[in-house]
Amino acid sequence: MTTPIDRLAEIAKRTEAATPGPWEENPEYGRHFYAYLRGSYMQGVGTINFGDGAGADADRAFVLAARTDIPFLLQQLREKDAEIAELQAKLRIRERQLDDKDAAVIA
Repeated sequence: MTTPIDRLAEIAKRTEAATPGPWEENPEYGRHFYAYLRGSYMQGVGTINFGDGAGADADRAFVLAARTDIPFLLQQLREKDAEIAELQAKLRIRERQLDDKDAAVIA
């Protein structure tokens, strides 16, 4: 069974290995071709035909944004994990201070 931590590590590994973003339409190669267009040469992501209609537009927007959205979300998770760890450390210190104070009152 994959743990959430393992799953996040797998997502991060796939993200780092993927063609950089942002991915953009490249009509020169056809209506459904998307690639990373910046840099010294074009790196192709490939042809994806999302079809037509509102659902297709939403799917297209989701996939094209994924290359920049996923790294952003992973970074947000790392920052929140760091904040949680810092707060937990502060809480442990405060609990020890209260325990010491209780012990002093009891003594």
